[in-house]
Amino acid sequence: MHSLNTVLEEDAKAGLAELLSKLSKRSQELDITPESIVRYGDADTVIQEICRRQTVDLLILGNKGKSALDTLFFGSVSQALVQNIETPTLLIPPKAVFTGWKKMVYAVHLQELRQEGHLRYLQALLAQLGARAETLHIVDLEQPLHTAEQEHHDWLIAGLGAQSAGGRLIYGEDIVETLYRYALSYQPDVLAVASHRYNFFERLLVPGISKQLAGKSTVPLLMLPFQGF
Repeated sequence: MHSLNTVLEEDAKAGLAELLSKLSKRSQELDITPESIVRYGDADTVIQEICRRQTVDLLILGNKGKSALDTLFFGSVSQALVQNIETPTLLIPPKAVFTGWKKMVYAVHLQELRQEGHLRYLQALLAQLGARAETLHIVDLEQPLHTAEQEHHDWLIAGLGAQSAGGRLIYGEDIVETLYRYALSYQPDVLAVASHRYNFFERLLVPGISKQLAGKSTVPLLMLPFQGF
């Protein structure tokens, strides 16, 4: 009798071979050579290990949009990965339709430290794609930006240069819900956010914004590592 592991491995390799075959024409047009890897283990753990051992510019995951009950019993690979993200990660929701990347929205907290690594990454990505980014800042009260916030905002606009589509200030007490409504209204091609690293007790008390967005976003979500790169 065949072992179950052998059957699963053969099935996984056959599925990857079929996928690579479908992508072969487009891969040749882009002058890239796709490769496949079959590994045993928990998906989130194995993916993190591969990203640590190899130079990965972007990790892409399909977000299945599990219900709360499914996530409770079976977990979620995408939500597990964004808790301790170390590699730029793109989460693609089930109903997303790719029409090109022309408009990116970069949601940033102007009261936090400036992330030069994020800015360099976005500059290179936008330049290569021929896209532009609008910076987005959410505040809970309708009041002018403080001096430090305005300086941070101006630094972002100047840093993005030709790739900048200006900045936008919107109001809302719940960051996740406000971003969700914004995405529904304006339908950007991708929403970029910086992940936040919480310690054990903070994770118990404060639901991570990145994790909530991973489960709710209706547009592709680009997660940038907390520490930059």
